[in-house]
Amino acid sequence: MSNAGRIALIDYGAGNLTSVRKALTALGATFFVPSTPEQFAGAVEANVVEPLRAAMISDRSRKAQETAATRVDFYTLVRGEG
Repeated sequence: MSNAGRIALIDYGAGNLTSVRKALTALGATFFVPSTPEQFAGAVEANVVEPLRAAMISDRSRKAQETAATRVDFYTLVRGEG
């Protein structure tokens, strides 16, 4: 089952997990309780890190395109050509 778009409910042994599960269910939220650190790490990578990485790459590309489109050659500017 995919964990995309779901809440990872971490059981660290010190809280009332049952009440949190009931509250999330009552709100209609989808959640999962990862059984291993690797399962949680995979979910974080897929649902947090990858979207942020993609957004950063897109933003850098957009900024580079804007910079290239507005670039003025310094030599030409100093000599007064163009």
